[in-house]
Amino acid sequence: MWWDGRRHGLLSVQQTTDGGCIVAGYSTSFEAGYASVYVIKTNASGDTQWTRTYGGASHDYGYSARQTSDSGYIITGTTYSFGAGDYDAYLVKTNAAGDTQWTRTYGGTGEDVGYWVRQSADGGYIIAGYTSPFAGGGNNNFDIYLIKTDANGNAGIEERGSSGQQAVGRTEATPNPFASFTRIPGHEAERFNLYDISGKMVGAYRGDRIGEGLSPAVYFIKLEAEPGMNLRVVKVGTHGR
Repeated sequence: MWWDGRRHGLLSVQQTTDGGCIVAGYSTSFEAGYASVYVIKTNASGDTQWTRTYGGASHDYGYSARQTSDSGYIITGTTYSFGAGDYDAYLVKTNAAGDTQWTRTYGGTGEDVGYWVRQSADGGYIIAGYTSPFAGGGNNNFDIYLIKTDANGNAGIEERGSSGQQAVGRTEATPNPFASFTRIPGHEAERFNLYDISGKMVGAYRGDRIGEGLSPAVYFIKLEAEPGMNLRVVKVGTHGR
């Protein structure tokens, strides 16, 4: 969406519990040509109740906003103003009036973007987006980026799932999902640490019987041979249990 000679992009809209809407995107109207995360709250008639911008002295974009259980809002996107380098995934928590309560960044020296955010049942947040190990996303080399945080935005799990040709030959678990246990072919005699979605270690398992005896849930295997990588596995329930 474009108007009045300045650049504005409205990229996400969600209805709020009062019948209004929370809208997230970006605007260059406020920071001398640089983009800021731009959020609009409306009432049920579409009238603006408040607007807020978030970010720093460089380019920052908002891609998803949702109302939270405390009637505040959680916003994700990407920031060039803060973080480890290049663009980093950006998370902003506000109160009901849009005032910032805390912000977090996630990622490395390449390009990292949060495109989607939801509050989880434990009060934390799940962010989905993409990541590139190279500054600027060189050669379109992007991977899926999944982040699970606690209620304060601290990341327990950051999963980077390879795509395309890089996936060939990568460590895999089979079967996945599984009902009893899973295994990692070629690594059956090795031991692996297993973590739940909050980042808590739930046990150490041989590579031929991973997850045995655990309740159905999503778990992550830490791969020592692939630093920074977590292998996601899903344990499912069986009928009649």
